[in-house]
Amino acid sequence: MKIEFFKVRNKSPVDEFLVSLQKKERAKVLRNLDLLKEFGLSAGGNFVEPLGDGLFSLRTNFSDVYIRMLFFTVVGNKAVILSGFKKKTNKIPAGEINLAKRRKKEYLSKM
Repeated sequence: MKIEFFKVRNKSPVDEFLVSLQKKERAKVLRNLDLLKEFGLSAGGNFVEPLGDGLFSLRTNFSDVYIRMLFFTVVGNKAVILSGFKKKTNKIPAGEINLAKRRKKEYLSKM
């Protein structure tokens, strides 16, 4: 599966998020992105979680920190990573899901 990071005015908020992570956190997230690239949505329930409306969460757990990358897939076996964030609870904040939905809509409108 090809991986693409969402861009806003030629800048990637996903890249900015990855840079903000600690070195070990970033390494683990990048490993999970590689698993998504290699296995796609069949990477398994430990890594990929469907959220509805065509959105998915790539899950990375690091100690007591839960790192999530929200994405959707498009024809041609491509995953578009829309955002990344850290959370400390089981539930994904509604604001993060709404942001991902807006970015997905924006991305698809440019296709």
